[in-house]
Amino acid sequence: MVRTGPTKTVSSSHVLGRLRKARKFMDIARNEMELADKSDETDPIVSNMILGAIAYADSLTAATIGEVNQGDHAGVIKVVRKALGDRFPKAQEGHLKALLQRKDQSQYGSAFGPYQAAESLLKHAKEFSAWAELELKRIQPGLESTSHDKKKE
Repeated sequence: MVRTGPTKTVSSSHVLGRLRKARKFMDIARNEMELADKSDETDPIVSNMILGAIAYADSLTAATIGEVNQGDHAGVIKVVRKALGDRFPKAQEGHLKALLQRKDQSQYGSAFGPYQAAESLLKHAKEFSAWAELELKRIQPGLESTSHDKKKE
């Protein structure tokens, strides 16, 4: 059994609600990276990547065990592992961990967030979100398809 931090039981509607937010956070991050100059402060963009990854994780755990992580964002990985077991690849865990490690710095820190760091984190965010989308379709085949899917085509 995987030890996890505090979780909250959620209804089935939570899956789609968090998925919509995940997609929007990622759309905003991608768009802002395209507009950013290499000298820009990018922590606000990184913040959206992180919020998107957390929302994807919440969608996955809500869809499989009806629970989401509560409070400690470092516990997100443990809850996803509890929900998916071996279906949570180490590579995806690494992408999620790379993003979560920057949460405090990007959202509460005062240090400058360089473009190059955001560019690297965007790769992690894209990989994790693409995998999460596929996994959610596997878990709930009838899950709503949105304009997000059409943009990828």
